[in-house]
Amino acid sequence: MDFCNKCGSVLVMKEDKGKQILVCRKCGNKKQHFKHMAIIEKQQKKPLDDVVVVDRSEETLPTTKAPCPKCSHTEAAWWVRQMRSADEPPTVFYRCTRCRHSWREYG
Repeated sequence: MDFCNKCGSVLVMKEDKGKQILVCRKCGNKKQHFKHMAIIEKQQKKPLDDVVVVDRSEETLPTTKAPCPKCSHTEAAWWVRQMRSADEPPTVFYRCTRCRHSWREYG
């Protein structure tokens, strides 16, 4: 990056008669002779090395013993959600760990 000697603005590269020159956008000052710079980036590892694959079928909810109304399996994942106003009890949702059927119980 180079700056204009007259106004101090950043010079941008343009092509003039087949040659690359630096030109000030503000005042039009030109710089014919300049040192070309190259940016080199070396990667030590591949971009996908840090990617963690998460299996979507893995259940992260807590489980309890609750009979499934569809398959009668006795284990289900559960979570609580406040569906009505704050003075009403929350609703407990269950999901069977075998057949993935969901149901709710009102508190």
